[in-house]
Parts: sequence; C-alpha cells; structure tokens
Amino acid sequence: MRRRRSRSNTDYFAPHTCNTIDDVTGLKVKLKDTKVRWDNARVTDLNFENRQPQDFPVTPRPQKVYIDTSSEGSMAAPTPYDPANGWNDL
Repeated sequence: MRRRRSRSNTDYFAPHTCNTIDDVTGLKVKLKDTKVRWDNARVTDLNFENRQPQDFPVTPRPQKVYIDTSSEGSMAAPTPYDPANGWNDL
C-alpha cells in the first residue's frame, strides 16, 4: 500500500525565489531582494539610487513668432498681368 505524503509549503513553487546576480557588486542574491534601477540594472537596496531631478532640466520654450501676411503692400503680384493694359511686353 502506498503512503500518502503530506505536502508542506516548501513543495510548491514560490515566485521570485530564484537566484540572480547583482549588476553592481556581482554577488548572487535572491530576485525578490532586488530592484530595477533607472539604468535597467538589477541591484539590491544598498545599491539602489533614484533618478536625479537634474537629469530632467526644464528649459523654457522660445515664443513662436508669427509674421503678419495680411498687409496689402507686402505681397508681390503673382503675375505681371494688368487688366487695363494686358500683358504689356511679355
């Protein structure tokens, strides 16, 4: 007769318990003890650093300049045609 084995908590797969390498120190650590840093390096809490605010400078945008093209005198005639005289010497 076969004896039934009782299951404990160690018989099941626990996520994030695998080993990984700390990218800064090169030591073998558990995956659950690591974080991903801003430069995509997987590190422990001792080597973790947040992104600095100086990495995102706020620069003012220059104002857009709009040229007024609605004035009558600034536009050149597209063709030299004059309705009173015709095409003149073209």
